[in-house]
Amino acid sequence: MSKFDCIKVVVLIVANLLLGSQGGSLLNPTTPVDKKLPCCDGEQIVSCQQVKLDPSVLGNTELEIKQLDVKYNLVESRNEEFKIYYYKNKNADLNLNYNSVTGGVYAYGSLNNGSDFTIEYCGDDIHVIKRMDFSNIRDDDPIDAKPDDSQNNFAPDISQSDSKTIANYSIKFYYTPEFATNNVNQYVDILINELNKGYINSKVYMRAHVHCIEPATINDVGTADDILQKFRSMKQSKNNDPVTNNKNLRGSADIAFLLVKSYPDSPRICGMAYMTLDLGITVGSARYNCIQTVPHEIGHIVGLHHNREALKNIPNSGDGYGYLIEKDYYTYMAYQQYPGSRRISYFSNPDVIHPESGQPTGELKIANSARYLNERRFELSSLGDESIKCGDAATTKVSTAASTTIISTPTTSSSRTIETTSTLSTTNTNVLTETCYVDNASIYFRQQVKFGISSEAECLSSCRNSSTCSIWEWTLRKINWWTPQIYICKHIVSVTESSNDFAYGPDQSNENCLINVTNCIEKFAAYFNHRYIKFIYTRTVEKCEAACKLEPACQLWTLDKNSQLCGLATVKSYPDNNGSFGLKWC
Repeated sequence: MSKFDCIKVVVLIVANLLLGSQGGSLLNPTTPVDKKLPCCDGEQIVSCQQVKLDPSVLGNTELEIKQLDVKYNLVESRNEEFKIYYYKNKNADLNLNYNSVTGGVYAYGSLNNGSDFTIEYCGDDIHVIKRMDFSNIRDDDPIDAKPDDSQNNFAPDISQSDSKTIANYSIKFYYTPEFATNNVNQYVDILINELNKGYINSKVYMRAHVHCIEPATINDVGTADDILQKFRSMKQSKNNDPVTNNKNLRGSADIAFLLVKSYPDSPRICGMAYMTLDLGITVGSARYNCIQTVPHEIGHIVGLHHNREALKNIPNSGDGYGYLIEKDYYTYMAYQQYPGSRRISYFSNPDVIHPESGQPTGELKIANSARYLNERRFELSSLGDESIKCGDAATTKVSTAASTTIISTPTTSSSRTIETTSTLSTTNTNVLTETCYVDNASIYFRQQVKFGISSEAECLSSCRNSSTCSIWEWTLRKINWWTPQIYICKHIVSVTESSNDFAYGPDQSNENCLINVTNCIEKFAAYFNHRYIKFIYTRTVEKCEAACKLEPACQLWTLDKNSQLCGLATVKSYPDNNGSFGLKWC
């Protein structure tokens, strides 16, 4: 053999070694076992093929799945409780979780044509690859929500002084007996990875963490709504108070989330949640293999809505919506509007560019879910204190204490620092009459900037001349980032909607109906929100109204006639050296 031939052989050997470390086939053919595998049961499964896993290729710069004729490039790998790998190519993603103890993998991915697949460990060294078809199912509408509850273009940007501090929130996961598999922990880990990947992609300064994983005591029976209702009351308090029920369910976490195998009577639904963070109720559910539904439902919990194209009667304000990127992609909160389009791991944000399409993932003042999440991130993370450890007796102990949970309306941003700010003084003894409440109607508040007003007195006068203004505010603000600060007048307007299920008081348009107010103007402060301070059960408007008068801090009450839940609320403020605000009729 010549010297040249020797050099050529060495080069070929080195090249083969290098190529071996760069690529590889993850799944290889195997002889199927002669039994029906539970992990191949379920809806939306197009095919389920047994395969042999080759874990030695995990972490290689290129990964091939021959069964699907697709290759991915490594983006990130982490060695935590499980080994986590994130691969992608131009049009598709692969999220993979490997348990080195069991040798099991749970992975989910997308293909270039927008379809989905999963790789699952079925035990006994058996893996399967499943092709999924979710084209005929969708995430359901959130419960207990109005189309514009969470929208407020002029919310005070309290979080600007703390704009990039990460708010860590916790989730207590439950799973039904039907859901129970060998992969529960790995599956939950994939969900958390998906959530946090979405937050990072979208410049959302919050991160999700697992608090506990616990078997549920309910089954997959009924519709998605039925199952979620049962889950909400699964750890019922003695007086069946909804807020206390949720506190028990959360087990000191910030969110309680149920994983189900299926919704038998809702075969086209992937998940459902309550849009009730303002009530201190944070409950959601998703079915097996609907990975990207979990960020969607948690988005609903915080107050986000679907894309505008999927909703009717959209108001001309607010930006907490999903977004369609041309006809090819859509963000977490959006519905698929075009066949073949693919949901991407992003919340809408006009300042973030989607790398594959080169297009922004949102639109200013139209779709900016990231802004809304950032402004409410501390409100969510402060619900629980994570004091109850997993497995403690306390995790299953049902509280019977009356609820005094502080909550806030969804029309404003919030921060952990706001809890120490002042409220309006409260010693008024006005006598309430039947003319001081509004029956068969609900109320929420929205802020409006009023231009052309030159003084605090004129701001107050403009509020009194408005039929909808309840609170005025005079403060120093920038209208646009490129303009200097100027004093502006804001109206906090009350918006009512006809509904036989609700009543509220006092009537915001009646100057004789103020409750518990002596400080007519609060200096060096700005309006934050109307925040509930207590809930009681009562059947009548009169008793709810009387309860507000007896509670020194109560300045607004609402009654849900169906649940007989009377909410007592106060006006909250935050420090502002250049601001002042006050009630319209005070």
